[in-house]
Amino acid sequence: MKQKQTIENHVWELPKKHELAQEEKEILMSGDYGPSVYVEVLQRLSVGEYLPIKVIASEMRLRGDTRDTRYLQDRIQALNRAGLNVGRGDAEYGFKMPLPENGQVDRELIIFRRIKIKK
Repeated sequence: MKQKQTIENHVWELPKKHELAQEEKEILMSGDYGPSVYVEVLQRLSVGEYLPIKVIASEMRLRGDTRDTRYLQDRIQALNRAGLNVGRGDAEYGFKMPLPENGQVDRELIIFRRIKIKK
C-alpha cells in the first residue's frame, strides 16, 4: 500500500521566516527599491529561511487578475540580473507566488534559500 504524501512524511523542515535585523530594515527602507537592495538582504538568509517581498502591482489590481504573474517574474529576472541565483531546480534560491486569500488582490513574491553555495 502506498503511503499518502504529507508534510510529516518528508525529511525536510518547513522554512522559517527571516527576522530582519535593524541594519537590514534600514537597507530596505533606504528609498532605493532596485533589485540590488533586495539582493543585499536576501544574501543574508540562512538555508531554510524565507523572506516575503510584497508586490503591489497596480496593473494587476486594476485588471483584477491575481493569476497574472508577469510582474513577479520580471522581479525574479531583475534579481537574477543583479547576481542572485533564483529559480527552480538546483538554484541557490527558490521562490513562491501564492494566490491571495480572502478576496485580497495583492500578491506576494516569497524568496527562500535552498542551499548555501561555497565561494
